[in-house]
Amino acid sequence: MFLRSRSFLRFNSTISVGPKILDLRVGKIVDIRNHENADKLYVSQIEVGSKKPFEEEVGEEVGEEVGGVVGEEVVAKTVQVCSGLVGLVTKEELLNSRVVLVMNLKPSKMRGVKSEAMLLAAESVGEFDVEVVRPPEGGYPGQVIEFKGYERGKGDVIKKLKRKKWEEIAKEIRTNSNGEVCYKEDYSTLGYETKDGRQVCKVKTLSNCKVK
Repeated sequence: MFLRSRSFLRFNSTISVGPKILDLRVGKIVDIRNHENADKLYVSQIEVGSKKPFEEEVGEEVGEEVGGVVGEEVVAKTVQVCSGLVGLVTKEELLNSRVVLVMNLKPSKMRGVKSEAMLLAAESVGEFDVEVVRPPEGGYPGQVIEFKGYERGKGDVIKKLKRKKWEEIAKEIRTNSNGEVCYKEDYSTLGYETKDGRQVCKVKTLSNCKVK
């Protein structure tokens, strides 16, 4: 009986580590500059909606509630994001473009500059080629996007994550043969449903590549 209980707990601990716990949003880069103290980093201001998703002092531990509820428009107007894309993607290509952000990671400082979210990109083996993940054409800043089969229910609480848990999930995120972002299986694409069918996030050319 005791052994069964321990096994059950171990099994359920793996269920929580999946893309359902990610707060993924469409963003629009409205300003971008080079980091003053890091040659490989851009610093971007990215529009992601109109309300703040959580207070920074809340949710320091993995699994703490941070105030966001599925179905509510609860993201800040802009967030600052540092991304290691210098020399891989030009500022001209990024400025005024729409991107996909992981919004509920703990903010970090990169060479003294605060980064409040993570921008998703696909990379080839050896990291010689990198392409930014693009949301569907109709996606607007702040719109929630999810992996098919891992959708949250209305009223589910969005939680703030530490980087270690994000890294566990990211191991299974990739592009399929069509360049669509998916989780584990090809059909579990990242996007949202519309009356005209599912709209998915893609990259230009990098198929069957890691996304992070």
